Amino acid sequence: MKTLLLLGAAALTLVGCDSSGSKCDTGDTACESTGGSDAVEIKGFNGDCSGSTCTWWVEATGRTGQVELDLVETGDPSWSCGPSAAKGDLVCGAWSEFHNDFSLADFDDETEVKEINLDLVGSFEDQVNNQSTLFDMSSGTISNQITMLFVVSDENGDYADCVTFGHDTSYFADVCTNDAADW
Repeated sequence: MKTLLLLGAAALTLVGCDSSGSKCDTGDTACESTGGSDAVEIKGFNGDCSGSTCTWWVEATGRTGQVELDLVETGDPSWSCGPSAAKGDLVCGAWSEFHNDFSLADFDDETEVKEINLDLVGSFEDQVNNQSTLFDMSSGTISNQITMLFVVSDENGDYADCVTFGHDTSYFADVCTNDAADW
């Protein structure tokens, strides 16, 4: 009886193994690599306005899932406090925006680029997240007042990477410590 139980336990142990000696089943997303060469990382990003359209893009290694962009006017003279959980609208007396409706713009074996095109509007009353922006990044005054945060997930929807850039990256320090000025 003991021999039968031991053989049964050994059979159950072998069913979940693959030939590589890993303790993960084939296709087990909980065991996929979370670092190294398979990890999705942000390689580049930018925002630019031309005419009445502003385009924001992010380039990452590998396939990404969702891309999120937070924009906060931390350099506005009315800015009055520190980090907030708000996603768009007034934050500390200044305007913020949140955009996450990025589309695939380019992909090859090594990189993926996603972008969002936003209509440039002249009033905060007309700004709608994922549709329009108040921030004309072609204006030196505006671009020097903006702090941005990009966050990307991998194709499974798990957090992959983030980057901050702009006027006061410490605003996002509790969310992301990857400051593009250090690249």
